[in-house]
Amino acid sequence: MNTTLLDIIRRVLIAAVAILALIVLIVAFRRVVEEREPLAAPTTTTSSSTEATTTTEAATTTTTTIPEPPCEVPGVTPASGNIVLTLRYSCGSAPFPTGETIVFREVPDTQLVITATTRALLDGPTEEETEAGFRSPFGPGASGADLSNISLSSGALVIDLADSATEGAESEVFLLGDLSATLFQFGSVSSVEYRLNGSCDDFWAIFGTTCDVLERSEWEAQQAEWADLANG
Repeated sequence: MNTTLLDIIRRVLIAAVAILALIVLIVAFRRVVEEREPLAAPTTTTSSSTEATTTTEAATTTTTTIPEPPCEVPGVTPASGNIVLTLRYSCGSAPFPTGETIVFREVPDTQLVITATTRALLDGPTEEETEAGFRSPFGPGASGADLSNISLSSGALVIDLADSATEGAESEVFLLGDLSATLFQFGSVSSVEYRLNGSCDDFWAIFGTTCDVLERSEWEAQQAEWADLANG
């Protein structure tokens, strides 16, 4: 083998042994240091945070719902010799006079049923009926005596009222509605002419118009329209 090559190999081996010896010394030195100086415990940094809690007290709104009145009264069984009249008053918060809420009056039997019914209607609800929610469409001073005249001929009914029947009335619409609902319940009535102090024009002036004879078909159409509006 070439002498030069052997010399190179020998030098490489010597260098390798030297490096290995150096590594052994370094490892031994580190072990000694670790035994004498233990590693410092890691520093734990505690971050204290304050959580702000905002409590919002919700405002409590109490809504008081006023119940609708019953708008009902007991039926009446007439005594012998009496009859029962049916009156139609609006009741509760009804927005239109639909004629659906009724009360009763027991009176002595009479041939003048329409007259007796109209006078009873003008007298207004009783205390019991008012507590049940019924209300009068007429003026506060109205009474049965405000029916100045009444006549029926061939289905044409004429009703003449005094001023006090309408003065201070709650609503002209309810006045006309409750009157008409009560009067058209009679099959013998085909039309109604309303007058105030003998004048048809004066009565309708309350509504800003001129004299008009209310036909049954017109009334039924108007009543149906009010019922639809009231029912939404």
